[in-house]
Parts: sequence; structure tokens; C-alpha cells
Amino acid sequence: MITNIINAATLFEELDELILRIIALLKKQRSFLGKNRDNIQRVSDIQQGLVYQKGIYLPLKSVEYRILFDGYEVAFLDVFISLHERIFSEGKDNIFTQFSLRTLFEMGFPRAQMLFSKSLSESEKNKYKLLLMLADYGSMGFNNKQHVAHFQKLYDYYGGLLTENQHKILKDLLNSIKNGDRDKHINLTQKARKLIESVQDSLFQKTPMLSIFGKRNIKAMFSGFSHILHGNIFLILDILSSKRPNQLKLRVYWFLLLTGINVVNQLANNIDNKPLNNEVLELNKDFVIIAEKVKNFWEQL
Repeated sequence: MITNIINAATLFEELDELILRIIALLKKQRSFLGKNRDNIQRVSDIQQGLVYQKGIYLPLKSVEYRILFDGYEVAFLDVFISLHERIFSEGKDNIFTQFSLRTLFEMGFPRAQMLFSKSLSESEKNKYKLLLMLADYGSMGFNNKQHVAHFQKLYDYYGGLLTENQHKILKDLLNSIKNGDRDKHINLTQKARKLIESVQDSLFQKTPMLSIFGKRNIKAMFSGFSHILHGNIFLILDILSSKRPNQLKLRVYWFLLLTGINVVNQLANNIDNKPLNNEVLELNKDFVIIAEKVKNFWEQL
């Protein structure tokens, strides 16, 4: 019994060290990516509602939607790092963290791979971003005129990326807001979300899984937490009644490790920085070693 406790403590210490390295690298990658993608403006100009672009000043409101669109990847990365770090610092021992792992997994795998993969064209990535943003602005637009304005400008400027069916659903969604038809708005918001699902499924299949992961295992884990999300009582009961606390804790660590490793590798595709990319390679080597330890420990539980 004492041996098991020592083994668990040692393993969790090693996992702590590796995940902290991942978080530190994510922040450095975000900083590097931000310098290349963020639209750097003077604070004094922003305070006056102006943006400096291509040698001229433009009203911020006239191009804000494009700044948001062009900077979507950086905003996504900020949110992912915040969620990842928050779960690591506060949620490892909280049983209810289990129910947030699907969100972390969704961001760390399909979304990160599609936003940063070299396997997809810029047009495919932009279409995916557009659907995400239009669905979000559309869903929140009923009570927020600014979201409606962003929706309209994005739709008008980037609408050429959409299919005829996507155009119809999104235009109907916008009209339901303008007409104050809440029932239609709810129905069309659901349809807009389904547009994302169909595009995401097809694009995700085009992005290769890292060779250090087992593709079948990744899909099985995603499926399992989908069942938890949708209320599978047997899986939920297993979480709530588990008499092996290390099992729950290890699952959180494993998801933090998988998603973190995947995102730093996807970002390496977009970052031309040898020292940072060398750090990714070192993390991959250490991941392979510790993954074997996690596997052996899991079998003992």
C-alpha cells in the first residue's frame, strides 16, 4: 500500500513538472504568435476610436469586425491557456472538473488542429472561423445590437466563403433577430450550430493526428466524454461514486497533458522560431516516456 502511495506521488510530481513546462511554452508561443498576428495600435488612437492601417486612420467601428476575425486564433489561444491553467491550478482534485474535460478536449484537439494545421487551406480555415463567429454573434444578438452589427459586417464581407444553404440559414438567423421572432431565433441558432458540426467533422478528418498519439484512443476518449456531456447515467455514476480518487485525478492530468502537447505541436506549425520548436520536440520525447508510466500506473488502479 505504501509503495502505491509513493508511486502515485512520484508520478503526479513528474506530471506537474511536465504540464508546467507545457503551460510556460504555450505562453511563449502565444506571445510570438501575437506579435505576428495582433494588429498593434497606439492606445491613444484606440481611445479616440481610431485604427491605423496602411498609412491612414480609420474609425475603429468600421473595421473592428475584421480585427476580431483576423485575431481569432490569438483570442482562441488566450482562452485555451486560461482554461488549461485554471484546471491545472484549481481543479485536479475537484470531482466536478471531470465535466469540464470535454470542453478542454474540444478546444485542444479538433479546434486547435483546424485553426493551426498546415493541412488546411486559408480558405477552409477562414470559412470555419466565419461559421464559429456568426453562430456566436447570432446566438447572442437578440439582446445585443453590437453583436448584430458585427454579424452583419462579417456576413457581408466574408459571405463569399459560404454555400447557398449556409447563406440561407445565416440570413434567416439575422432576420429573426431584426424581426424580433424569438422562437425562430432559437430554432435557427440550433441550425447554425449544426453547420459548424458538419464543417468541423469534414475538416478535422483532413488534419493528421500526431504520431505520438493513438488515433483510435483519442476518438474513444472524445466519444466517452460526449456520453457524459449528454447524461449517460452509468458513466456519471462511475465518476460520482469512484472509490479510487487517483483514477479521477489521473484522468484530469492525462487530459491536461494530451491537450497541452497537441496544442504546442499545432502551434509549432505556424511559428518559425527554432528555440521554441526545439522545446516542442523535447516535450514530445518526455511525453512518450511519461505516457508509458501513466499507462502502467492506470493498470494498477
